[in-house]
Amino acid sequence: MNIIFLSFINIVIVFYLIINSKKIANFFLINDKPKKTSVHKKTVPLTGGIILIFPVLSFFYFEYLANNLYLREFVGLVFISNIFFLIGFFDDRNNLFAITRIFLLLFSVIIFFLITHPTFFFEEIYLISLDKKINLGFLFLILMSLIIILLQNALNLVDGINCLLKLFSIFVFISLILLSNKYILDNYLLLIILPLVIMIIFNSKNYFFLGSSGNSLVTILCLYICLNYNVEFDGNFPFENYIIIFLIPTIDMLRLFIIRLYTHGKILLKDKNHFHHNLYKKFGTFNANFFYLSICFFPVLIIKFFSINYFLCIILTIFLFFFCNYLVKK
Repeated sequence: MNIIFLSFINIVIVFYLIINSKKIANFFLINDKPKKTSVHKKTVPLTGGIILIFPVLSFFYFEYLANNLYLREFVGLVFISNIFFLIGFFDDRNNLFAITRIFLLLFSVIIFFLITHPTFFFEEIYLISLDKKINLGFLFLILMSLIIILLQNALNLVDGINCLLKLFSIFVFISLILLSNKYILDNYLLLIILPLVIMIIFNSKNYFFLGSSGNSLVTILCLYICLNYNVEFDGNFPFENYIIIFLIPTIDMLRLFIIRLYTHGKILLKDKNHFHHNLYKKFGTFNANFFYLSICFFPVLIIKFFSINYFLCIILTIFLFFFCNYLVKK
């Protein structure tokens, strides 16, 4: 199937679903009504996952047709995309217990790695700091499953102001290109990034929110491109690169968990103490997105253009994060 034709279908479907978001949300009962922890003041459809599911699945299908995926990897990606989407959909609709949602996500991730073994379940990680590969064996399955669940929660927390998570997913694409010097973006550009750009434009006008289902699909996209880079580099893509790309959302998630645990004894309570919320209250939506992504780019650009080790880069980024968060809260 021609990529231009499939991209055109993607864009038409995305436009159609965005324009009809209110009808779809009312039909499925997935509206986000304003709460104390909400930034928005009016009810907004949680249709982001429904809008994004077709571009995601069509992208994986095209990757399979282009022989970039074997059948078992394609089946595994379709499986985990649909499961993550459905878990998110029912979370948007019925507000699932956090423990239930995490357990279901964890179970689906384990099944995904078992289906896609050995391509994505590769058991070794390359640490450039030590200049060696670490063989984790079966521990890889446990470690990566936990990392993905933490990543999904971290990215879910990022989705607190309009456009930020979709912009962050594009940041992941750009960062991997910068850090690898290998441009494997052709299919991504037309099948994923263009629909994301369209969604960003309409999301900025509150036509819809991503919701838990949309957040979950963005996690799958980030997961795939990271795993794909590891395959492209025969397992020699530094694991530290993934750490610095997702460093800011991870730091903010851990900071929030510690504060919530200390204050309320529960880490999964919703609040408006996120870093991007603090930026939003100080600067507004556009500038908050800009500053957040600028800080995310800081460690990537440091590693790319300066001779500095990863450990020092991570320490500097953590210091910058807490310093900026302190300033915006004053």
